[in-house]
Amino acid sequence: MTVLRRLQRQASPQSNEDDSDGFNLLYLIPIILGGLLVLGLLLWLLYRCHHSRRSQRRSSADFEDLTTPPIVENHRHRVDTTNAQAVMSPMDPMASFSSFKDENANKNVWLSGSGRTINSAKSGGSSRSLTASGVADYALTTPQRDEIFHILHHDSQLATQRLAVDKIAFERVLGENATRQVWLCQFEGEEIVVKRLNPPENDDVFPAVMNFVHEIQLTASLEHPNIAKFLGVAWGQSLRSLCFVAEYFARGDLASFLRRNRHRRLQMNQQLSSSSVSDASGGSSSSATTAMTGPPSLQSSGSGFMLTSWIDDKLPIAIGIVRALVYLHTRRPKPIVYRVLRARKVALSDHFVPKLIDLTPAAAGSPPVDQEEMAAGVGNTFWTAPELLTGGSPTQATDIYAFGVLLAEIDSEAKRPYHSARDSRSGEKLRAFQVLNLVASGELRPHFAANCPTEVREIALACMRQDPLQRPTAGEVLQGLQSCRAGSAA
Repeated sequence: MTVLRRLQRQASPQSNEDDSDGFNLLYLIPIILGGLLVLGLLLWLLYRCHHSRRSQRRSSADFEDLTTPPIVENHRHRVDTTNAQAVMSPMDPMASFSSFKDENANKNVWLSGSGRTINSAKSGGSSRSLTASGVADYALTTPQRDEIFHILHHDSQLATQRLAVDKIAFERVLGENATRQVWLCQFEGEEIVVKRLNPPENDDVFPAVMNFVHEIQLTASLEHPNIAKFLGVAWGQSLRSLCFVAEYFARGDLASFLRRNRHRRLQMNQQLSSSSVSDASGGSSSSATTAMTGPPSLQSSGSGFMLTSWIDDKLPIAIGIVRALVYLHTRRPKPIVYRVLRARKVALSDHFVPKLIDLTPAAAGSPPVDQEEMAAGVGNTFWTAPELLTGGSPTQATDIYAFGVLLAEIDSEAKRPYHSARDSRSGEKLRAFQVLNLVASGELRPHFAANCPTEVREIALACMRQDPLQRPTAGEVLQGLQSCRAGSAA
């Protein structure tokens, strides 16, 4: 018993120490867990803060993440891309069109001559951005997307003229066909024209997007006073946002301007007739004086109210158009065939300088003549050369033929070609398919008014010769029209 008691006394202190150590360990466990919880909370707060900052820098689009700021590189400076390096633009987030001025004209280099400068607040809630549509991207394979983006990033004329797509405010559609949309837009307070691709069917997506990219490349490569100026290209991660910017012409296209001019002349003639009748009853001769003097010329007055003279008003427009053709047809290494020349494809600047617009057919190639369109007389059929009506291919000579028809358009002030054509036997008005059959056989050409200068009529008829090899070149047409103007001035 004595031994047992002694052993119990020796074991008792150790037991007390073990109990004390176990008690302290239980306190450490919640302390450690609490520390881990606080650390996790701090990490979560840091992540949320970082994510919030990234979200503020992102575009509001569901699919858009613009990675390149607005470009301020002068579009006249080209970058050599002989190496396979992508051309990078200045990474200045504060850059904008308005911060880069032309040294001479003190105007924006990109948007110089592009249209009216307006208050950027004008758009209000009516404008919208490409980045706000939330539409899914085109259904393309990864190699197809890579090929398209490779062109966009490595073409020097595109990469150095890239714009911020989320800064383009879309106002209204100016025109639309099966493949393209043309919009009136705003960019930093200036009106511009933006061309977009109309979403194609899934089977045609890749060739349609590639054709659009080629059109952008072609448009960006051209620089001529009688061709609409390319101002920039914009895209994001989604190819649906791909678009390009051109100068805006508030006066509209030549066909619309000619029609307005014709209507004003009719109204003025009616007013003069009414005034003549009333003055005759009162014995006044002021109407005769007004009728003799007429309204001021477009070129002499600068008002742009009416075209009154072929030589002074209409001929300069025709000369400007054919100058653009000379530029396209003599381009190297490969000449460009415009393909669909007509008054609707010509815009007028504020100073009535003609500008060719819409290079879609020139870049992608125009499809064969549609037989249904031919029968209905719609589309571009009345401007189509005879060899195209019978299955031929577009050439420079077909452009020259279309220019001859365009001269008739200018002469008639945008009346439809062959609008007065009648059957020689019955006297009935010819239907569209009858007109085109006679055009294809060389029996019919557009009519010119009696007051059209003889030299202009002869040049137009030479342009519309049946044999394309017998038609003059664009340079010869330009020389002839300039001689006509110089001869009248002398």
